[in-house]
This record gives sequence, structure tokens and C-alpha cells, in this order.
Amino acid sequence: MNKYQIADRGILVSLIQEAIHGNPIGRYQHRLHVILYVLIFNNIKNASMIYSEPVRTIQSWMKRFLQKGLVGLYDKEKSGRKSRLSESQEELLKEHINIPPTRFNYNQANWDGKLLSHHILEKFNITIGVRQCQKLFHKLGYSLQRPRTVSIGNKEEQEKFKKKRKN
Repeated sequence: MNKYQIADRGILVSLIQEAIHGNPIGRYQHRLHVILYVLIFNNIKNASMIYSEPVRTIQSWMKRFLQKGLVGLYDKEKSGRKSRLSESQEELLKEHINIPPTRFNYNQANWDGKLLSHHILEKFNITIGVRQCQKLFHKLGYSLQRPRTVSIGNKEEQEKFKKKRKN
């Protein structure tokens, strides 16, 4: 068998492991391979070394597999704090974000986390932190974009200034 000359083997292994563990399908397939190995060779310790997984993790996967079948190897639902906003409030908020803040009598031309936090407090009497409001923008399908500043003034003077700086 030909051996490959690989200089950065560790980096490549890390990249592949990240690809496997970085998405639900990859994790599920990884668990399938590990369980298949254990079923064929009846050796959890070897599977642990080959697949770089702790023995206890493989034992847990085996238990889930034997109790629930293939479905037991899917990722479990991740729990987290429920949103303080209801779905209807989020929908209304999405409509509000499509309207410039000046229409709500705010002294700001664009929405940001701080303003959204204030707006939610005003409209729904719910306190949400600035960082959570920034995440809420992404959840609602928005991204933070700042307008570019445009210089006002004499264009000829600006060009002269630019030329002086280059020299």
C-alpha cells in the first residue's frame, strides 16, 4: 500500500473532525460508524481510540441505539431559555424594523441593538439586553449594516488633499 507524504496531518485531521462535528448529519453519521464498529468487533475501547471518542460517550450511544434504534443516534433537542417575546410580538417587531425609527419619533435614522431594546421596552414592556436584541435582528433575518459616510464640500479641494497625502 502506498503511503502518502502528508506534512500537516494534525491540521487535516482537525479540519475533518470539525466538518464531521460541525453539522447534525455529520455527527449522526459519525455515531453510525462508531456503533457499526462496536457491533462488528465487539470492542468499545478500540472504537474509542480509533474514533477519538470517550468510552463513556460510546456506551451512551450504544444504550440510546439499543433502546431507540437509529433514531436514538440523532442529536437531542437542545433546550434553552424561551424567548420573552411571543411569536406575534416578533412578527409585529419585524414589521416595525421595516419602518424607519424616525416614524416612531426616535432621533435615530437606523435601527441598532440599543434602539431596538428601548423600542421593545416601550411597545411591549419587556426588558431585553442590547446583545440579545442584536441576536434578535439575525433571528428575524436582518444583518447590521451601517451607512457609509459621504464627505460634503468642495470636490476639487478634496482631490488636492488626497494628492498631497500620496506624495
